[in-house]
Amino acid sequence: MEEIKQGDLVLIMRKTRWGGILGTRKYGLALRRSYLAYHAKHTRWKVLVSDKGIVDISQNLIKKLDTSVA
Repeated sequence: MEEIKQGDLVLIMRKTRWGGILGTRKYGLALRRSYLAYHAKHTRWKVLVSDKGIVDISQNLIKKLDTSVA
């Protein structure tokens, strides 16, 4: 799992009712870490989403996007 930092562009996922994770085609900007947990998947982030404003999302539901230009 890649480490997420402030200012990273992230893809927002959602959890299905059977426990799987699906992409939502929504992107956000990681603003700050709101809760630091021992296990990375339980860490929470404040994320700026264009249609919802600032939301608090668990790290296992966001994925860092590669913004490097090759």
